[in-house]
Amino acid sequence: MRFLMLNWRDPKNPEAGGAERVSEGYWRGLLERGHEVWWFAFSFPGAPAEENLDGLRRERDGDLGGLEVVSTSAEVRSCGGPTPWASLVCPLVV
Repeated sequence: MRFLMLNWRDPKNPEAGGAERVSEGYWRGLLERGHEVWWFAFSFPGAPAEENLDGLRRERDGDLGGLEVVSTSAEVRSCGGPTPWASLVCPLVV
């Protein structure tokens, strides 16, 4: 199954807190069970646009000033694979 997480921060963001760390734990559990997981978050200074950390793929783009960037970028760039996304998780809390 393929999962896409949309969140305004990821664990590497300097402003990240407990929610991002707990979410990463859930996603790592899905990876261990053989699922494909992408995490799409806002960019921050010095962050690479894309990272793959032990199978957990992260993409970063935009900022809080453009929430629409998250939905359109993730749909166009990440969801175009051969298998449709089974789950879309959107805990955007700003």
